[in-house]
Amino acid sequence: MTDLLINGVVIGVLIALVALGFALTFSILKFINFAHTDLITVGGYLAYSCGRLKLSVVPSVIVATVLTGLLGVVIERLAYRPLRGQRLSMFLSSFGVSILLNSSITLCFGSTSRTLPIAQDAVRVAGRTLASAEVIALCLFLVLLPLSWFIFRKTQYGLAARAISENWDGVALLGIPCDRLVSCVFFVSSGLAALAGILLGSLYSLSPQMGHKYGIWAFVLVVVAGFGSIFGIATTGLFAGLLITAVMYCFGSYTFVNAVLFGILTIVLLVRPDGLFGMRLRRF
Repeated sequence: MTDLLINGVVIGVLIALVALGFALTFSILKFINFAHTDLITVGGYLAYSCGRLKLSVVPSVIVATVLTGLLGVVIERLAYRPLRGQRLSMFLSSFGVSILLNSSITLCFGSTSRTLPIAQDAVRVAGRTLASAEVIALCLFLVLLPLSWFIFRKTQYGLAARAISENWDGVALLGIPCDRLVSCVFFVSSGLAALAGILLGSLYSLSPQMGHKYGIWAFVLVVVAGFGSIFGIATTGLFAGLLITAVMYCFGSYTFVNAVLFGILTIVLLVRPDGLFGMRLRRF
């Protein structure tokens, strides 16, 4: 039972990292970047490629995270910036980017699942034996989410980012480099997706479709929690991870997981359209 609890917490914190990336991009451009789900897969396969090139663990993770972050910046520049202000067109463009990324991964690596031999050593914590990837995931959760809250709520950069979402033209007139801030947000959100993909690939397996599975769960999470609350995403992420593990333990199928999560999503949207934590979507 303890192992199931730990597994649920780990899944929850990794999904929360992906959901945070969704929330960051939505906070500025007010659209759902569906291609964000495939950046999970890209990060995992980049780390896998670095491992095949004989890079050690830390350089592999750094290179994969930075390259995925840069890819997110390129995607924003080429696929979203020309359509800025046309939210439906941007959303449809993100579908096209998602298909392109997924097809490219399948073409390069095939559809067979692969093992990512990163951070698989066992460590003992409080008398329990955990995979080092699980410990890393928990540490990232405890550091990155509070850090994100502090940056976006207490710093000038966060204030400028939130101001952009309210009045782009007014902020630009003040001399604030709006495009540069948007690129920074995409770099950070894409990097978070890469970190989650690397750890998920280490704990489970890599496949071209892994990003869609975990990305959809993250999307459900961020809608249920509310796009405006980082700590709401963290809390709901932990609950979602435990729920996913419990459903898998009872029924043994991801089909039932999706049914339960989307059922909860439907109920929340009917009762509290702004999410459980009740913040308006236009705020962060």
